[in-house]
Amino acid sequence: MRNFLKLKQILNILVPSLVRDKLRSGGENFYDEEGEVTIVFIDIHQFDNIVNSYNGNELLALLDQVYNAFDQFCD
Repeated sequence: MRNFLKLKQILNILVPSLVRDKLRSGGENFYDEEGEVTIVFIDIHQFDNIVNSYNGNELLALLDQVYNAFDQFCD
């Protein structure tokens, strides 16, 4: 149950409230014109070990590199 609550908190940070509200109301197929956006859900292998190996700024820099790599791939 604790992991579920933590996951819910993380998703509340990452997913826009507009999307969360529509999902909670049972919406499945919806969209709103927001221009160009990128939403990436990534499962990074052994992420817990990575988190324990980096300080906060280093971890943010690593995640920024991962995001930018995916963003360039999408372009």
